[in-house]
Amino acid sequence: VYSWKVIATDEALNSVESTTFTFTLDTTDPADLELLAPDDASIITEKKPVFDWSDATDATTVTYQLLVDNDPAFGSPEIDEDDLTESTFTALADLADDVYSWKVIATDEALNSVESSVFTFTLDTTDPADLTLLLPTDTDIITEKKPVFDWSDATDATAVTYQILVDNDPAFGSPEIDEADLTESTFTALTDLADDVYSWKVIATDE
Repeated sequence: VYSWKVIATDEALNSVESTTFTFTLDTTDPADLELLAPDDASIITEKKPVFDWSDATDATTVTYQLLVDNDPAFGSPEIDEDDLTESTFTALADLADDVYSWKVIATDEALNSVESSVFTFTLDTTDPADLTLLLPTDTDIITEKKPVFDWSDATDATAVTYQILVDNDPAFGSPEIDEADLTESTFTALTDLADDVYSWKVIATDE
């Protein structure tokens, strides 16, 4: 920060001094700009996400521009908010399920600017689909004490895991088989089942 003034003197050495002005010389970009949330490569379910980043440091006041786009080149951003004075922003409208890139540009009063790295996130609010039980078929009669259970691969934008429940109680109050975090759409019973009438179902969960 500099101060400057002028003194005017005539030939008789009479002089007058101006007022003093100050100015700031700032050629340095803002620093310490880091994206915080949503984290890079994260999967979220909030249609109006909260975006958060660190406060950039600078000798002058900093404002931010937030860009969010399902195009990694940011050709037509779904969110383009500038002149933000806080290092957080909540989407004003619902985003559609998709994979998004986001970044922040920090600009100081001298118009020096710095661009953050780019993070991506997947917005997934849709349940897995096309989950169908295959074997044993409904009301089937089998002789295998360690049956093989088979079902269709559920479809989803993200990876799916399965939980299989097998119980002689249709309400599944105390399952004989309760296996979770399965990555394949098949499971073979690990122990013999007793003769009885069983119900079975599968729950598919995405990331």
